[in-house]
Amino acid sequence: MAILIALISISALAGTALILNKISGFRICLVCAGVAGTWLWMLLGIRSGALQAEDYRIITAVFIGGSVVGIAYQLEKKLPPGASALLWKLMFIPAGFLTAYGLLSSEKVSIFAGSVLIVILFAAFFKKSFSRLEKHNQVADELAQKMKNCC
Repeated sequence: MAILIALISISALAGTALILNKISGFRICLVCAGVAGTWLWMLLGIRSGALQAEDYRIITAVFIGGSVVGIAYQLEKKLPPGASALLWKLMFIPAGFLTAYGLLSSEKVSIFAGSVLIVILFAAFFKKSFSRLEKHNQVADELAQKMKNCC
């Protein structure tokens, strides 16, 4: 029964995201919204005691794992040129799983360690993106100054 509730939840939340996409113009992946929203309420339900952990823990773990992999693949598209997509996934996914494990098992050390690893990975892989953005801002500032001084 829990899996049926979970699948209905994914569909309902994806439908809600579709409506919000149309109304707001903000784009969010419908499946991502459905899956993430479902595991979020399930995790909160397990933690609060509103849901039987033995009925929902495996489903929640599967959905969180799917989100971790989905995030890794979405961020892979944003890696700076020359960054290894394989290395990114080989490092990000286990760090995400460690964080997910901590969330499900209430192990604060796992949550903290996984989160720190994710921050380190972002710093290592996306540092070039931030420095390119900074250089882009410098060029834009220089052009704006030249335009002011032009006439």
